[in-house]
Amino acid sequence: MRPTAVLCDAMGTLVRFDRPVERMRGSLAARGIVITHDEAVAALTAEVRLYRDEHLTAVDLPSIEALRRRCADALRLTLPKQLDHERAYSVLAGLIRFEVLPTSRESLTRLRRAGISIAVVSNWDASLRGTMLAVGLAGHVDAVVSSAEVGRAKPDPALLARGLELLGGVDPSQAVMVGDHAVDHAAAAALGMPSLLVEPGSGIAAAVDAILDLPA
Repeated sequence: MRPTAVLCDAMGTLVRFDRPVERMRGSLAARGIVITHDEAVAALTAEVRLYRDEHLTAVDLPSIEALRRRCADALRLTLPKQLDHERAYSVLAGLIRFEVLPTSRESLTRLRRAGISIAVVSNWDASLRGTMLAVGLAGHVDAVVSSAEVGRAKPDPALLARGLELLGGVDPSQAVMVGDHAVDHAAAAALGMPSLLVEPGSGIAAAVDAILDLPA
């Protein structure tokens, strides 16, 4: 039977970074620092690794700022050229831009027209709700909750359980998790909830097709 609720991941599923490697190289070049594509990827990988390890600490504006400064240092220390902290922070701040994947708005609209409620549940700091608002997706969903707000990250199921609570206490068996990573599947399985995984960056259209093909 068709679920009454969909929980959806954000990064790689609804949104993605806006050309981070190219934009980072351009930003550094404007500061007289020329790096290769591979050097940019290595620096961004170090930054993302630290973010994933520490994002649960970013629960309000001061702690989000502190985390971003630590991420700037991770970026700076990985670059082959000398870059001071403030310049690294400025470069990183310019990289925190997201674009909505092409099918996201249409797919979310189709779900809601079918009477299915939607919560975004993502391993993210406390800025997730503001990000969804900034990219124009907040009005397409019924709830947004980040792992930083809950204090636990997927594959822990607490984030998904909170999403179901915000949708009015939907039973896990009546919902489906849509994501792009094994942690999404594991978190859903821990609650006895089915899940659909999509290729990162491919959007959720195929998953929504599969959901709406189920009998109502």
